[in-house]
Parts: sequence; C-alpha cells; structure tokens
Amino acid sequence: MKTILNIPASSRTLRFPNGYRVMGTLQPLGEIAPGIFHLEIREDPPPGHDAATQYLRKLPGVQDGNAWRIAWEIVEIPPPEPPMAITPRQMRLALLARGITPATITGMLEGNEAARIEWEYSLEIRRDHPLVASMAAALGFQTAEVDAIFAAAADL
Repeated sequence: MKTILNIPASSRTLRFPNGYRVMGTLQPLGEIAPGIFHLEIREDPPPGHDAATQYLRKLPGVQDGNAWRIAWEIVEIPPPEPPMAITPRQMRLALLARGITPATITGMLEGNEAARIEWEYSLEIRRDHPLVASMAAALGFQTAEVDAIFAAAADL
C-alpha cells in the first residue's frame, strides 16, 4: 500500500493511517507549497506465515530513501506452559505411554510409606511437588521430559 500525505512543516508528530506514529524530525520528499511538505508512506504487504505457530507484527515506520516504509515481522508463538497439576489417572496413563508401569513406581516407593500414601491417595499430582522431583530424578528425567509428561497427561 502506498499513501501520500501533505503535512504542515510545523508537525512534530505524524500519525500514519494505520495508527503508528513517528515522532521527531520528518524527512519529507519536498515542499509543495510554503510550509506544506509532501511525504510518501509505503506499507509492505503482509508476508505468508503459519497462523497456528506464528503471528504478524507491524514494525514502526522507518525512512527508506525518499519515503517512509512500514514492514512486517513474523513472530513465533511460544509453546504453552505445561499444566501445574494433573490427576493421578492422567499421570499413570502418561507414564504407561512411556513404558513406566505402576509396578515400577510401586517398587520405587517401597520402604517410603509417606511417599506411597502421597502417590496412592492424592487427588492431584502437582508439577512442583517434591515427590515428582524425586521420582523424576530416580527415573533419569530432565525438566523438559517432566514438562512433556505433564503436557501429554493433560490431554488424556
């Protein structure tokens, strides 16, 4: 899109048609009448992007030769945060999908009655619970793997 504006020389702030503002000294194309300047604004067409994983952001206007140019930037959408809590059913199914059976977990908790009670009777399993951290360490899981288990479990 190309826009031509005629602005007074006294303007210190220019409002572009799309709502962007350029403040400070403008470098117009030329004076078309005493105290009135000619300014050209070019807006690049939006680039193609994957709307499921990216969004478009307009960049502020910059001087490009004899015109002001407005461009676009493609920004990646960050992945969602894993849930902080899941149900015991979700956790057990997510672990089973990774080949970790209930018998494996029971064996890990043998001899620690408090941990066994937490595992068997909790109404939710919290990502930040010390039992989750100790079980993850015992299974050799890194933080990213625990996050992936919680994310997968939330969909079950």
